[in-house]
Amino acid sequence: MEHTGGPTGALDWVTTNGLADYGCYPWYNGDHDYSPTCDRSGRTVRIGPYTNMGDITQQKTWLNNIGPIICSIDCYDDFGAWSPNSGVPYRPAPTAVNIGGHCMLIVGYDDTKNCWIVRNSWGPNLGDGGYWLIAYGVCNIDYYSKQGLQIVNPDPWTRRRLHNGCMIQSGNGAAHRNFELIRGGAHIQHLWREGSSPWPWANAGNIVDPNDKDPKAGTDCLGHPAMTSTSNDRNFDVVYGELGGKIRHWTFKQMMGVWVDHGLTPVPATGYPGFIQSNFGDPGQFEIVVRNANGSLDHWSRPASNFGVPGYDYYRAETFGTNGTIKQSGPSLVQSNVGTKGNFYCCALLNTGEMQMFWKNNDTGASWTAGEIFGAGFFNNTPPCMIQSQSNRAKVLEVPESKHLAVGNFELCIAAPNGQIQHWWRNNETLTAKVPVAGHVTPQSNNLWQYTKSFGSGITNVWGLIEGSFNFDLELIAQRNDGLLQHFWRDSVGDWHDGPILNI
Repeated sequence: MEHTGGPTGALDWVTTNGLADYGCYPWYNGDHDYSPTCDRSGRTVRIGPYTNMGDITQQKTWLNNIGPIICSIDCYDDFGAWSPNSGVPYRPAPTAVNIGGHCMLIVGYDDTKNCWIVRNSWGPNLGDGGYWLIAYGVCNIDYYSKQGLQIVNPDPWTRRRLHNGCMIQSGNGAAHRNFELIRGGAHIQHLWREGSSPWPWANAGNIVDPNDKDPKAGTDCLGHPAMTSTSNDRNFDVVYGELGGKIRHWTFKQMMGVWVDHGLTPVPATGYPGFIQSNFGDPGQFEIVVRNANGSLDHWSRPASNFGVPGYDYYRAETFGTNGTIKQSGPSLVQSNVGTKGNFYCCALLNTGEMQMFWKNNDTGASWTAGEIFGAGFFNNTPPCMIQSQSNRAKVLEVPESKHLAVGNFELCIAAPNGQIQHWWRNNETLTAKVPVAGHVTPQSNNLWQYTKSFGSGITNVWGLIEGSFNFDLELIAQRNDGLLQHFWRDSVGDWHDGPILNI
């Protein structure tokens, strides 16, 4: 976005209107009617009041504890030529020409290199993947005023890789980072939690559509639902299998605060569904991957913009996997940041007691392809739960400030027959260059699936997994053998902790 009046004028506008992603309203060279995508309201990052910054020490404290900082600089004609290969932060050459002012976002600092870590708006092909190191004081970066941002309400698509299953982190709540959970049982219920511990879980009540004529709506749920927050007005969408063998789809309409039952879909429910809103279509369509009656996997799609239009519903996009080999599907479908369009990946439990990853190259439109087989001994018909995290472990350990550049790891949790939860991860550092190949892999194989540890006790199934905004911890929802759900979490050093039992 461009705005006259300096950074404060632009921030005032974003506070009122929100800032949408580039794809919502592409740049046009010249006058053009304002015609953003129909889901702009759900694709806007919203900010609260900004804070004018004090001295350098206060700015570093703000970055450590609160959020990023808007900065202004004198921009020189050699600024775009800076590369991290130089080994030093940017300083203009003695012959460089000042070409005017420029605003960017400070996201960190490095006192060893005496520089700010700054995010630019010139795309990932310049600087260090779109980021710069700028030496303290250079280009008047510490002369012009700075504005601190806090309590930013991200759009749902920003978090679309960061969840799977019955729990998400939404933009709701005072700090815009509530946990939202949909629980199965005699009646489907909506639970929520404002932030991390010590905030308790609360019950928002049963999912009910007052205009629903189906007496079974909200009951007969198999396992626990899969949910996502969408770019359609930040609504919550929920799917689950019913005892009758079909999947039902609900929407929580944020603008009105009501649940709407879309009824039974044509999707057969012989397994537990993986469910996302992809970036295909305007707005993004819904995608489901679930086990079918033949023991393979079905991929179903539904254009999100066609709700309520007669004749539109889920359609079977593809069937994949060998018939008779799939024992159980689960909330393991993700659209990754691999490829221009974002490849699909999912994992399923095999009849051999092993797990297998499948993937679809969305750039070429190729069919789903079988990937690695890993793990052993899972004969308990349990669903795998997988996300793509924000970090690539190997690359971040080598260059911590490169976290934003990495293709994130896949993180997978599954209940073992002994009642513990197993955590597996896949190092995706070379996922863009190396195509996953079907077959068995060893846990020690480079850049493939590796087991880390087991935790918990008396667990029958894992139903939800996210990477939250609290130190990028993993947050997990599992079902105990007494039928209750329990919240577990993993800290930044990789230790898993028992959280509260949801007995509300």
